[in-house]
Amino acid sequence: MNEDNQEFSNRRDEFLLHWYDKLWESIDRKESGLWQFVVVYAAIAGAIATAAQNKIPPDIAIFFSLVASFWGVNVAINYGGWYYRNLLITINIEREFLDLQKDLGRIIPEKYHRIKPKVLSGIGKIHIIGFSFAIAGIMWLSWTTNNFLLALFLLIIGLFLTYINYIITSKSLEGFIKETSFVKFEN
Repeated sequence: MNEDNQEFSNRRDEFLLHWYDKLWESIDRKESGLWQFVVVYAAIAGAIATAAQNKIPPDIAIFFSLVASFWGVNVAINYGGWYYRNLLITINIEREFLDLQKDLGRIIPEKYHRIKPKVLSGIGKIHIIGFSFAIAGIMWLSWTTNNFLLALFLLIIGLFLTYINYIITSKSLEGFIKETSFVKFEN
């Protein structure tokens, strides 16, 4: 191997290893970032409680609570898409450096290289459940305060936009897998 090829190979390896580290940092940041939504949960609960005590108009509480809830759901969907995209890239980088015949099952479990990509990560699913409870509470508040039509209208818009976001994120992840990955996937 001549000197130029060796230098290129060394630089490529260094780049891939640095990228690998950054991808894991990004995965961690995405998962940790979802925990920051505890503040949003508290704000939604506060708005519902304040409206229940007639301190603010219920329609304002309903509006902002539903917007915040659907925002949280959509952030969880987007984080999940990025989480799995980064995970797939890390697997492909591992395949560059590992001897798959020897290392899978010894250094890292084989199942790590046979994943089923999904739009939602584990923590994302928890947030979807949390925001679903918030949405149910908001719908109850809207029913008891005679603002049900407003809430129903916002619920339909939120569900529609969330569905579109989910489809776009799913297609994006699917396209990424088809175009770049040579990972074995479980069906």
